Order: sequence, then structure tokens, then C-alpha cells
Amino acid sequence: MTHLTEYVLPAAELTQEAFRSRFPDPVLLSRGDETPSESDWRFRTQTISIVSAAMGRKLAEQGVSLSRDVAGYRVYPLVKTQNNPWRERISVGRARNNDIALLDSSVSKLHAHIHMSASAPPLLQDSGSRNGTMINGKKLHGDEKLPLTSGDKIVIGRVELVYLDAGGLFDFLVKHLERTGRA
Repeated sequence: MTHLTEYVLPAAELTQEAFRSRFPDPVLLSRGDETPSESDWRFRTQTISIVSAAMGRKLAEQGVSLSRDVAGYRVYPLVKTQNNPWRERISVGRARNNDIALLDSSVSKLHAHIHMSASAPPLLQDSGSRNGTMINGKKLHGDEKLPLTSGDKIVIGRVELVYLDAGGLFDFLVKHLERTGRA
């Protein structure tokens, strides 16, 4: 998982084609400001990484920022980790050994898979989760696999995500870029 700010400067400086070349992998976006309900309250500490702090300084120097409503988004690139045994699918779940770990109590340890292929669109499949998986409001059942299209809204447990291909991520960033005029 990375923060959206790490993609801002390249989106401000590159063409869409160059951005897509540099960041070819599709992503899942989620709001970083999700707050648990009172029944799911737990202690959370907000931290900022050294990389994020350095990126913030560099963005300020360049006079570029993201609008406040999207600045806290989290980005989950759809890439394999070395430890995952399934080469053709991205695992999504609460357990940290998944390719995409969503640390929310409504997400099963192994909640869903995204089947990746160079010749076809990615396919989302629920893995028999307790709280279900939906694409654009349609719940997945059994072994059903549905194709993902850039802009699709995905709900895994209670976690809301948006699937974006590289061009969709570029368009999203450009739409929410703000120039501060300091550069």
C-alpha cells in the first residue's frame, strides 16, 4: 500500500502516455480517512513515513498538491508479492500475507482474488468470504468471476475501493491536482 501523494508529481509533470509507461499496473483506491463505527472502535495511530514527508516537501517546492478530499487516499497496486503461491491471481484479505492486505475486521483472512491475464481484463472472485464482495452494487456468488473496468466500485466487507487502470489513475490525479503557485 502506498499513499496517493506518491503519484501526484509524476501526474503533474508527465503526459498520460509517459505516466502509464512509468506506472503500468492497475490499482485499487480506498479512502484513508475511514473511521470505524462505535461498535468497531479500536485504537489507531496516525503516522507518516519518511518517504511521504519527503514527497510532501517536494510537492510543496513544485507548487503542486492534491485537493483535500482525496489527499488521504490509499493506493494498492495490483502486483504480486514474492510469497504468494498463486502466480495468476492477486489475493485480497485481512491477513498480512495477501498481496493486498485490507486491515478491517469485516474483511476475511482470504477474502477475494483478482485473476490477472495479459490478454483479458482482470476478473474479481469472492473466496467464500463471510461478508461478501460486490462490484458496482452486484454481489458475487459462488465461483462467479466478474471483469473489472476502470472506475468500477468494489466493496470487500465494509471496505470501499475503486478499480483504476493506469490511464484512469492519471485522469483521477489530474482532475484533483491543485497548483499553489509557489514554484
